[in-house]
Amino acid sequence: MADGTQIAMTYEPHEDRILVRYPAQGREVRLWMTRRMASRWLGATAKILDHVQGMGAAPVDQRRAVSQFRRESAVAQADFTRPYNPTGNGPDAEKAAPDTDTVVDGDGNGKETGQGSGLPPFPPDGPLLVGRMTINAKKNGIMEVILSEGGDNTRKVTLAVSEREMHGLTHMLIMTANRAQWGLADPSLPDPKAPKVPQRVN
Repeated sequence: MADGTQIAMTYEPHEDRILVRYPAQGREVRLWMTRRMASRWLGATAKILDHVQGMGAAPVDQRRAVSQFRRESAVAQADFTRPYNPTGNGPDAEKAAPDTDTVVDGDGNGKETGQGSGLPPFPPDGPLLVGRMTINAKKNGIMEVILSEGGDNTRKVTLAVSEREMHGLTHMLIMTANRAQWGLADPSLPDPKAPKVPQRVN
């Protein structure tokens, strides 16, 4: 993980996509995330976090309660008020590691400073449209996220993130998707619409 690396997520209404940006090796990596891929991210991260948290065999309610606790802890440690500033050295575009301490989203939960970064974009011909996603858990607790165009296209970026960072990024994605009114729910957290089980009073 590179200290000080930031990620920005901004909903672009004219594209109906989320623009993801972060600096890497003197360039600004730019990705388009569609609603379909955002939904896939939420489903994949719910499963991988259960595995990393050692809760894969636990009942659903217990898994969600643990994820909620760890999500709230990760968000509490993050700084969503620091403006996105992509200048400075970062990891290579093929091996990028976001730092959720300095992440900013584009949904009012942080400060957005506009699209101009002063860095040459990667890819140079416009944001990479994510069409395929793979998430692998490593033995050291790091999760490797591979985002690519899919099909015959081989362009990709890889993010190596910790459990806390994954919770932070997923929180950002949910907040930005809410701005887009995509109606996505995070399957790793308790359903806020589910009826509460009444507690027995002795």
